[in-house]
Amino acid sequence: GDWSSDVCSSDLPFLRALFPRFFIALSTLGLALLINALIAGRSSIALLGTLAMISGMIAYAIIPATNRARDAGNALVFKRLHFASVVLMLGIAITDVLAVVW
Repeated sequence: GDWSSDVCSSDLPFLRALFPRFFIALSTLGLALLINALIAGRSSIALLGTLAMISGMIAYAIIPATNRARDAGNALVFKRLHFASVVLMLGIAITDVLAVVW
C-alpha cells in the first residue's frame, strides 16, 4: 500500500519532531565537515561538506510542504516531496562516505 497511509496517525507527532532535528543534525555535520576540510586545505572534501550541508538545509526546508500535503491528503505532492527528502538523505550519506574514504 501507500506508505503515507501505512503510517499510524499516532506516529506522526514523533516523526514530525524527529525529522527536523535529523535534518538540522545532518546540516551541522556537513558544516563541520566543510570547516574541517577548509582548515586542512582539502577543497574536494570542502565541496562534499558544502553539498551535505545544503542538502540537509533543503530537506529541512521542504518539511512544512510535505506535512501540509500529507495533512490535506494530497498523495501525489506528498510522494514527490517525500521522495525528494529520501534522495537528499541518500545524497548526504553518499557524500559523507566519500568524504571519509577520499
